[in-house]
Amino acid sequence: MSHVAFGSGGTYHIMNRGAGKRDIFLDDIDRVRFTKGLLLFNDESTLPMGRALVEAWKNPKKSIHPLVRILAYALMDNHYHLVLEQLVDNGIARFMQRLGNGFTKYHNKRSDRKGVVFEARYKSVAIQTEAQFLHITRYVHLNPYDKCDYAWRHGEARSRDEAKAVLLSYPWSSYRHYKGLEVNPAVDASPVLACFNDSADYENFVLSWINRNYEPILGLMLDDDCG
Repeated sequence: MSHVAFGSGGTYHIMNRGAGKRDIFLDDIDRVRFTKGLLLFNDESTLPMGRALVEAWKNPKKSIHPLVRILAYALMDNHYHLVLEQLVDNGIARFMQRLGNGFTKYHNKRSDRKGVVFEARYKSVAIQTEAQFLHITRYVHLNPYDKCDYAWRHGEARSRDEAKAVLLSYPWSSYRHYKGLEVNPAVDASPVLACFNDSADYENFVLSWINRNYEPILGLMLDDDCG
């Protein structure tokens, strides 16, 4: 699963984590830098240079020629999740190379260190069915609840209300965009939300997973040992 051939029009769950399971996002400055990269690096054009690049980092814009469609994401302390649709040939590989290399250079410069930041090349798995397509966004959006109640992964969460509050308040995922609480230009939620009546219907779909009495959709999870 860690090295798939990406096809244009295909959708993929992608994950990477810190080398040795170390944290890659040490504070909100790191998280802001990474989320800005989701916009800046998602462009078929080459990056600007010099002062133009500095200005681009200050206020990155949504590209009119993106490499991928970002359907969902979540940043955790020592790993991240992305759900990407490839829009052009080699789009995911180009986007992920830019994103990974760019964050590594930034992280090492800020930390005054050298070496790898991520464990290895990102892991990826192709989404094959509509059920998988919907489930993977639910799974990604539930990841922030790990910090409060890891039992949700086994369908044994202690509180639906607690999970709802955590997801709605967590600023480092695309869930708030899905709920209409903020506008995130990096994310296109429309292909997923088109499968639901409204954002409340999607929210019920997400939260239904934390106290399930049915088997998970296998083959999509990439981070069971991220803790």
